[in-house]
Parts: sequence; C-alpha cells; structure tokens
Amino acid sequence: MSPFVTPSTAPTHREPTRRQDRPSGERGRRVPRGRSLPGAPMSATARRGVFAEYFAGFDWDVSFLAFLYYCFAVITFYLPGADIAIVIALVTLLLRAKTLRVHPYLLTLSLVVGWTSLTMLNSEFRSASWLAWWTFAKTALVGVVSFLVIRTRTHLKIALAFLVGCFFFFPLRGAFFNYFGGYTLSGRVLWNHTYGNPNELALHGLMFLSAAMALLFLVKNSLTRLGILTFAPLCLLLILFTQSRGTFLAAVAAGFVGFVGQRIRLRPLLTVVVVAGIAAWFAPSAVWARMGGLRNVSIEGGMKGVDEGNSAEQRFLIAKIAAGVAESHPLLGVGIGAYPQANSLMAAKLGSKFAFGGGARDAHNTYLLLAAELGVPGLIAFGVMILSAIVIPRFRARSLGPEDRQAVRMMRLGLLGFLVAGVFGSFAYSNVLYIVLGLVAAAPAALSMSAEQSRSRGPARRGMPSSLPALTGA
Repeated sequence: MSPFVTPSTAPTHREPTRRQDRPSGERGRRVPRGRSLPGAPMSATARRGVFAEYFAGFDWDVSFLAFLYYCFAVITFYLPGADIAIVIALVTLLLRAKTLRVHPYLLTLSLVVGWTSLTMLNSEFRSASWLAWWTFAKTALVGVVSFLVIRTRTHLKIALAFLVGCFFFFPLRGAFFNYFGGYTLSGRVLWNHTYGNPNELALHGLMFLSAAMALLFLVKNSLTRLGILTFAPLCLLLILFTQSRGTFLAAVAAGFVGFVGQRIRLRPLLTVVVVAGIAAWFAPSAVWARMGGLRNVSIEGGMKGVDEGNSAEQRFLIAKIAAGVAESHPLLGVGIGAYPQANSLMAAKLGSKFAFGGGARDAHNTYLLLAAELGVPGLIAFGVMILSAIVIPRFRARSLGPEDRQAVRMMRLGLLGFLVAGVFGSFAYSNVLYIVLGLVAAAPAALSMSAEQSRSRGPARRGMPSSLPALTGA
C-alpha cells in the first residue's frame, strides 16, 4: 500500500453512475422514474407505493378535511352536514389568520356577494330573494374556503383526485346504472338530486373531466393514469348520453382552445382521438339525432324545428322575456332568486305571443339571468370574478414548470367550458362552480410554493429521498 494512502482515505466501492461505468448489458437502458438499476438502493417513493405522491409529508389539517367532507356531501348526497363542514373549515382557517392571503378572486367574490345583498333588499319579491341570497352567501363561502385550503401541491393533488373520485363512483356510475336500468328522462341519462337535471350532470362532468386532465400532469404513477384513462371516455360518453347540446358545444370549444397555440404531439393527439372515438361509437342514435337538430338553428325562424319537443323554441321565447326583464331593471335587477316571478309577470305583459314561455320559469341562460336578477353591474361583477380566476392564473403560471403550467391550463379549460355552457343554462349559483373557481385561483401559488421549497432543499442524493423527517427532542 502506498504510504500516501491511509485506511481512512482508501477507495471504497462506488455505485456505477456514468453510462460507461455500467455493465455492458445495462448501457443505454432507460430507467423508469421512481425505479433504479439492479443493485442500486430502492427509492423512497418505490418503497412507500404509488400513493406516496399524494400523501408524502402531508399535514392533515382540520380545515382541509372539512372541505373534503363538504365536497363529498354535495357531490354524492350520501352524507348530511355539508353546511356544518364548511363552517368548521372557515373557523379553523380564521384561527390561523396570519397565514391567510388576499387574492383578486376573493375581492371580486366579495363584491358579487355585496351586490346581491343590495338586489335582495331592493327586490319586490323579498321573501324569495332572501332565501336565494342566503343560499348563495353559503355557496360563496365555499369559494373562499376552496381557495384558502389549497396551499401546497399536495393539497391540490388530493383535492383534484378526491373530486374526480366522488363524481366517478356516484353521479357517473349511478347515471349509467339508471340508463341501462331503463330510468331516463325521455331517453336522456340522469341521476338524482341536482343531477336529476341532465344539463347540470353534463356540465359537472365536463368540469371534473378537466380536473382529471390536470391531475394527469401532476401525478405520474401508473394507477392514476389508468384511472384517468378510464374516467375520460366514460365522462365524454356521459355528456353524449345526457344529450345536452350546450355542454356538447362547450366540450368542443374547450377541446379546440386546448389545442390552439400548442405544440401538437402525436401521442397525446392519438389518445384524445381514441377516447373521443370510443365515446362516439357507444353513443346511441338518439344522441346524434338531437345534436343534428342544431343544423336548424335560426334566430329569424324563432328556433322552430330544432327538436321534437320544441324546447329550443320555448327557451328562445324565455330569452326574449329575460332580456325584457333586464331592460326594465337595468341597475339592481329584480333581486337574486326572483326571476321566476318576474318571468311570469313579464310574459303576461308582453301578450299571448309569449304565452309558451310564460309562467314561473328559469331563464336557461346564465348571463340573461344575472342581468335580470342583479342588473348590468351585477353581471359585470360576476364576469370580473370569473376572469380573475382564469386570467390571473395564466400570468402567474408562467414561472412554473411545463407540466405544472399544463395542469393549470387544463383547469382553466374547464371554466371556459362553463362559460360556453352558460349560454344554454343557468349555472351562476352552482356550488361546484365555486369549488372549481377556488381551486383554479389557488393552483399557481400552491404549485409555485412547492417548487420553491423543493429548490431550497437542494438536489437529493442518488437513491435517497429529497427530504428527511426532522429529529426533535422531547
């Protein structure tokens, strides 16, 4: 042994890291993420299983658990106490007020709630307006909690996976069970409660589909990918089986915008084509007959002949009535929740030509409903609130990695689908909308914070986890 080499500094066995150091049979092999070469230490993720991506290092705080309970209760309708859960979540969040953050979305949401209060106090139909305002105020709190509980990447991934799972195992599964069991609405698939309305079922399916696609960019384990590739065609098939023309057009618009300006790669394009093809193949002929009626859309013709039930013609008349209500109450509207009564009065005022759209009916148009109930300022405030959750995340996502940017983009496409579908239905006060709004608004900051924490910890050693639990004394 050389006198310059002591036992403490003698060379030890070194794991082959460079390509030329590996055995010849292993050179050029691509090592899958989360795995290692034979003989190398097993990674922490591989030892803990695929769900380590969701739960590693996660702090199960009460506010987040209460928020998940609320989501389960309002999506599945299997458990009571949704209002209590959201109050618990809000109170526990306020107990750590120093960690709360202000966002333009929260400011504009507060503005909308304040304006609805004015419309309620000014309404001629005070009792109906009061009940609607109280319900919306609780829904707005959901939007606040949804934003505040999402603080890290882990929060976002768990929330998205939980929402998709709730919709998959309850409304989506139950709707198909109803359909194949013969329980339909004139051939249209439906479930129960809120989802007894095929249009609402379809729209929520589109929004949860965008959540699943966002999750596809955030979690890389094979179990999640398999679940999403199962959920996506079933969700598209659900939209077709509801025969909701508005949501169908919304899905087409979101898909088109999703590809515009993007570098189109063959594999994702083929995946989308295959998924859409599977859904189209299994769709019954009644779906395409109803969608084919869109060729007869004509404003001059009053939407006659678009469908056999003349629902498009009736909705066109209601849209004219709603425009008349909004024109006669341009500032404060008729009050939140008071449109059905105003529709009945306005239809009678306009004469027998509008009798087909008369009675206490819904406006079937989110924007006309808001203009009629909240006035033009209320419609503008609602639009600014939606844009604050769509546009601002786009700018903040520029500092994120490419996959995180795509995840935020998928979530924003779900809101774009809502905006398109809102032309054909009244969805402004849906609790699922405010759950998604909060998640979209919170996502860029949560992903950015997690990325900064990962960089501050520095690069991990080969075969070792990126962080170790701290050892603290008693």
